Amino acid sequence: MAAQPHSEGIAGHLHYWTYVVEKGHPFMQIHLDTMTVTILIAAAMTIFSFWLKARLVDGTPSGTQNFIESVIDFINQTVRDNFPVHNPLIAPLAMTVFVFILLCNTMDILPAYLMLHIAHLFGIEHFRPVPTNDLNLPAAMAVTGPSPGRCWGYSPLPSRRVRALLPRPKPGRSGHPSPPRS
Repeated sequence: MAAQPHSEGIAGHLHYWTYVVEKGHPFMQIHLDTMTVTILIAAAMTIFSFWLKARLVDGTPSGTQNFIESVIDFINQTVRDNFPVHNPLIAPLAMTVFVFILLCNTMDILPAYLMLHIAHLFGIEHFRPVPTNDLNLPAAMAVTGPSPGRCWGYSPLPSRRVRALLPRPKPGRSGHPSPPRS
């Protein structure tokens, strides 16, 4: 096996395929490998769900339907154990996030370096196939995770609890001038 120069090795795997929006600003870049693999995983999940919906049967289910039903039962039981209020939207949201993160983390299990070789065929020098390696994806999921709850009517922190966490204004400091002292 030929020895690699010190400039390559593991350092070659630590770069993202990036699009720099504005030069000179390190935060103004888009990691295209994260975006590409995330969109591919979301499209695969959508196509699979439509395929599975077309093949659903009542009575004796097939192997794929058995597997999906066991995952759904696992998610429903976990939500029932950990979420005190019954809400029909929590379990589907939890299942979607669970399967999405599972697929994102297993992208590295594909045949070794398959995605890297495909990326090199298209002239992409740096490509990281696991989107959760990029801190931007978990951070974006953490920020946008409560958003569907706000839209669909459940709230992880009811407004009365949020108000209780905020400091109360001191008398005379609410932005209005204090009454004159006599």
